[in-house]
Amino acid sequence: MAHDSGLREAEVCGLRRHRIDWKTKVATIADVLEPDGSIRAYPKEKERRIGPLSDRTTAALRAAKLRQGAGEMDFVVRRPSEAVMSTRALGTFWAYQVAKVTAFKAGRPTFHDLRHACAHRLVRSGIDLRTLQAFMGHKSLNTTRIYMPDVTTDELSAALRAVQIPTPAPVVAIAGT
Repeated sequence: MAHDSGLREAEVCGLRRHRIDWKTKVATIADVLEPDGSIRAYPKEKERRIGPLSDRTTAALRAAKLRQGAGEMDFVVRRPSEAVMSTRALGTFWAYQVAKVTAFKAGRPTFHDLRHACAHRLVRSGIDLRTLQAFMGHKSLNTTRIYMPDVTTDELSAALRAVQIPTPAPVVAIAGT
């Protein structure tokens, strides 16, 4: 979910079923789960935001909903024996899954790396900076800029060619006119 939607760890843990619009595949991010297990309004006292959900995420959430079989107010991500999964438990579970299937040697990955991977994937697909800012839920455009790659000389040259006004062909005088 975090890799496809860019949601923060606390947003994933605080997401409840009744906040998902299954038809439009959008989650309203209104609650986050604090490390102490308490729920509070959207991060950093911001207003609610929406998070688009991919087809893959939506399918996985629907399957989990069928397996859990509980009410609509339940948390989307939870341990089988508990009503909720803490951010620490989610991060540990994710790191364990990565270690199990890969020979990850570049330091210990964090759950937040999924959010960064989502942003970088969107940039590579050509998303503009303002749309990425909204998608990631960043208040400041400067926060979003960290995902923008350095511009190459070839890219600068291509941009210049795209905006150049063509030089008109020279007018040739025809003798005798």
